[in-house]
Amino acid sequence: KSYTNIGFITPGKWLFNCTQEAALTVGIPVNYIPNVINTGIFKKTDKNTAKAVLNISTAKYVVAFGATNVSALTNGWSYLAASIKQLCSRFLPAELTVLIFGDGCTDDMLASIPCNKKLMGHLSDEYSLALVYNAADVIAVPDETAAFSYITMESLCCGTPVVGFDTVAMGDMIAHKKNGYLAIENNSDDFAQGLIYCIENAVAGYLPAELMPEKSIEKHKALLKND
Repeated sequence: KSYTNIGFITPGKWLFNCTQEAALTVGIPVNYIPNVINTGIFKKTDKNTAKAVLNISTAKYVVAFGATNVSALTNGWSYLAASIKQLCSRFLPAELTVLIFGDGCTDDMLASIPCNKKLMGHLSDEYSLALVYNAADVIAVPDETAAFSYITMESLCCGTPVVGFDTVAMGDMIAHKKNGYLAIENNSDDFAQGLIYCIENAVAGYLPAELMPEKSIEKHKALLKND
């Protein structure tokens, strides 16, 4: 049976292009509308206060990394570990702290980080996540496959730059060397350079104008009105 009232909404341009080109969606409307972030929670707060609450107030530089399961291969721990080793050659290891949030972090994984680290475990509420984002100087998102990264969007809302690989959806959110850094795909050296660049240049994160919640809500309203 044929249906005429079916349409698709994708949160990213890469998904939008894939959906448009798919054989199953020929003749079916496809719309690009970014997901909405709660900017009442994910917002910039005082970094020193956030560090004090997390008991890392003495850390000069903070890199944060997290995922639902940090040990999953697609989340890029190997790239993170290799990058942190390079950071420890650039900065004093005693001045650098890696904040890790999420499940699945093993003793071997922690041992691969040659500087201070703080394991936050699973964070079940958005306020804790916002606190981590605000405490960090840069967020590392070495995920190669994510079609949409909430961590990236949330971090940028908190004013913290993000380093990610220039693949899939990261280019929708990161303006290279402006609110973060787009590293060469599968290249831990360039990923490390991105972390260094954001730290040394005190890059400020921000959400691109087209991703602001108000715009996405208006697009949803317009879509419903047209239907």
